Amino acid sequence: MKRINIPVTLTWLVALFVTPLPFLVILTTTMQTVYAQTPSMPIKLGIVAYAWMLAAVYLASRPRWLDRLIGLPAMYMIHGVLSVLAIAVSFLHQMRLPAEGLAKLSGSASLHLFMLVAIWSLITMAGWLSTRVPVIGKLRRSVERAFRHETNVWLHRLNLVAMALVIVHVHAIGFIYALKPFVLFFDVVTLVVALCVVREKFSRRHRYSGRLEANAQIAPNVRQLTIRVPKLANGWQRGDFAFIRFPMIPGMKELHPFSMVNEPNREGLMRFAIRGDGDFTKALASVPAGTDGTGAQVEVSGPFGRYERFLQEHDPKRPVVVYAGGIGVTPLIPVAMSAARDGRRVRFLYSAKTQQELLYADDLRRWRKATPNCELALRAGRFSDDELSAAKMDDAVYLIAGPSAMLRAIRSMLFRSGVRAGDICYEPFAW
Repeated sequence: MKRINIPVTLTWLVALFVTPLPFLVILTTTMQTVYAQTPSMPIKLGIVAYAWMLAAVYLASRPRWLDRLIGLPAMYMIHGVLSVLAIAVSFLHQMRLPAEGLAKLSGSASLHLFMLVAIWSLITMAGWLSTRVPVIGKLRRSVERAFRHETNVWLHRLNLVAMALVIVHVHAIGFIYALKPFVLFFDVVTLVVALCVVREKFSRRHRYSGRLEANAQIAPNVRQLTIRVPKLANGWQRGDFAFIRFPMIPGMKELHPFSMVNEPNREGLMRFAIRGDGDFTKALASVPAGTDGTGAQVEVSGPFGRYERFLQEHDPKRPVVVYAGGIGVTPLIPVAMSAARDGRRVRFLYSAKTQQELLYADDLRRWRKATPNCELALRAGRFSDDELSAAKMDDAVYLIAGPSAMLRAIRSMLFRSGVRAGDICYEPFAW
């Protein structure tokens, strides 16, 4: 039980079992009235697949209320697994219940489209997979050299076309369309989810306009961007991240997530430290900045994040242990400084490959000197397993950010030491 994160586990259970349940209950009840002798299992498989895909589409819209509860990385993981499961069940549904005419055409087209997008997404977007399977990681890097991120995003949106084909498929099946209560429920739920997706993903509620005021290199292959977003003054939590895009610059019009390295402020100045890994991040060096209105226009979506909310959910007297690696230090700096300012004992371990890649090292050292309840360890290279284990404190909570392999190793070490999953917070950018 110590390895179970209760909110994430409950979300999994709701997505897998609760979401399809009303569809199945209404379908079964209606069929018993109209088609008592019709085999229902193949039909139920198709309905379960549709309910899972509907849930996956909703999660892909990044609902903020759920982000604050379980975190966006967990939402994306559930989204991906639900999509794959839905495709597998859809395949069984098609094998056991052949269709004809428009129903067959739309059903087959949607399944093939789902499968193609899923395979592409597992290669280009499933960082949790590519970091674990070297062959897929190598293939992903090869694909990224040939296709821009914007292309991958647009290909992923073909899932919406496939969903529309599923809706056509259901309405084209005569004996299903005759089940009026079920079809009414099917249409209403689909419409509600569609409206929620439009509201979360395409409305302007959580999108804000800003200007790039500063753009400087602060370490090898790392740039610091300062963006002024007046409507986000004091509008995020420490440790949050946001999606940004440059709507007027070709090739940079799709949203990308980055963590804020500074605390909320009245000026609405958001500071990001970004490593040049892909086509978008490498192009940042050429984006113009200026404080007189000449800086590039930026659109910011969010904010998202769990780090500060996580600390708020725990006793404020409990100490905090921070494990940071490389560029992952960015969200943890403001969280740790705020926690220490609130009187918590903070132990901060930060490693990077080289001294030059230890971001904000001087700021952290000054913070350490001015903060008696804080301990700081900076390392060019890795901490040993013994050093990582020795950093644990009694009744502490743990914040982790860094490369995927580091996250997995530290979580495993903490679990072996008896730390509960509910006392660990991490947000891997593995999508």
